[in-house]
Amino acid sequence: MMKECVLTIDVGTSSYRVSLFDLQFMQIAQQSYKIANTHTLDAERCWDIICDMTNNLMASLNDKVNIRGISVSSQVAWLGIDASGNPVAPVLTWMDQSPEEMQALASVITSESVYEKTARRLSAEYGGLKLQKIKKNNPSAYEAIKYFFSLKDYINYKLTGEAAIDRTSACYTLLYNPLSEDWDEDILAALSIPKKILPPLINGYEVLGKTLNDTGMPIPNGIPVAASGPDGTVGVLGAGGYKIGTAVDIMGTTDVFLTCSNRFISDKNQRLIVNPHVIEDLWVVGGPMGLSGGTASWFVHTLMSDLVTYKSVNEQAEKIPPGCDGLLMNPGLTGERAPFWSSEMAGTVFGIGLNHTAAHLFRAIMEGNSYAIRYLCHLCSEAGSPIDQIIAIGGATQHTGWLQIKADITGIPIYLPRVLEATSMGCAVLAWISAGVKLSEQQDCLEQPCKIFDPDKNNEVIYNRFYQRYLYFIKTAADFYKNQKGGDALWQDR
Repeated sequence: MMKECVLTIDVGTSSYRVSLFDLQFMQIAQQSYKIANTHTLDAERCWDIICDMTNNLMASLNDKVNIRGISVSSQVAWLGIDASGNPVAPVLTWMDQSPEEMQALASVITSESVYEKTARRLSAEYGGLKLQKIKKNNPSAYEAIKYFFSLKDYINYKLTGEAAIDRTSACYTLLYNPLSEDWDEDILAALSIPKKILPPLINGYEVLGKTLNDTGMPIPNGIPVAASGPDGTVGVLGAGGYKIGTAVDIMGTTDVFLTCSNRFISDKNQRLIVNPHVIEDLWVVGGPMGLSGGTASWFVHTLMSDLVTYKSVNEQAEKIPPGCDGLLMNPGLTGERAPFWSSEMAGTVFGIGLNHTAAHLFRAIMEGNSYAIRYLCHLCSEAGSPIDQIIAIGGATQHTGWLQIKADITGIPIYLPRVLEATSMGCAVLAWISAGVKLSEQQDCLEQPCKIFDPDKNNEVIYNRFYQRYLYFIKTAADFYKNQKGGDALWQDR
């Protein structure tokens, strides 16, 4: 008898995964492929790798399977295709920044107006600004664009021949108004972007289309493909982020921190991103953050030249008292996203002395990330979306000391579920929905046993004090990097 399952494709920042899940969310098989973190990608090469992985996956199975649905997610990355469906330029990932285009937009529309229309602060990483960069640097490619959409949408297009973008991904263009549920005419006008090159909009939980006859994969035609969404929000779903008051912290190369709300949240601080969830009638509030696990990796592999292991440095860091003997660090080596939104910022260390060791710096990375999470929790609560539990997932959760630090600093219990590949799990949820299985019918199987990290009240006082120092430190650092270019000019004039 053929086993019923769904196929999931996760194109992340550090790796690609192709998996098969049954209706009990047991993983039948998986293929994975490591990639380097880069600012650009080759879309066609990406598709070829996914096809090879899928072929290898299906060839590895002894038993026949009946694929009922497919769902794809990807990192936030952008490309344009021409009328024949071919990419016109390299994929620009979230790491690619467009500061000049951001400043040009800021000169014609206020940041307050941008937030009012898009529920996000003006930042140099958004897709619409990358589209402007293509227009300026490669005008012939820009003129050839039929549709501009995300990498996930390109893969969906290859599977189905249907060009569309889900509403959650559309939010990351800075061109979409989540309240009007349409592309925003004022921002399009400010950027001189014609609406015709933006694809039709669809909800993440809806069926985009069905597989074509010849996809390059050993998959029958006519299988429903979910519209799905970006890897962060899909990961939130897979981790259990479909309940009000539950936040999910996806601890990967960067953290993506999102909590669930049953209503649109208006943030007076303009620091929170508010997106439609990929699940019907829900919103997610929070945002993608700067480097976290990526900075831990940089520490071990680059700074320490692999002379230490994660295990050994974690053991040493756990012996250091809360507050890290006065050492503070901003781990965002490539700029800050939520909740500080400063692309100019670089990794910064404050208070370093002769008493500090390599293990202190590693602990300061973990504490710095956790202080930023605490600030995000405060902003969510202040905006009317309080958080009572945090589910932690992703590769960086292997550092369990980090989870305890996070619980102690935030004062909120941290739950570590059994399944860490939540983005693939979230894809599986959406794939089963595309096959006709409602979320309510899946929830019993989605509930997972968790290890719980409760806040240690003995550390509350010291972390409260250092949290206030951290907020002052991060504001000072942000001001410094914002004015650094002007300072350089003054120095050169002397």
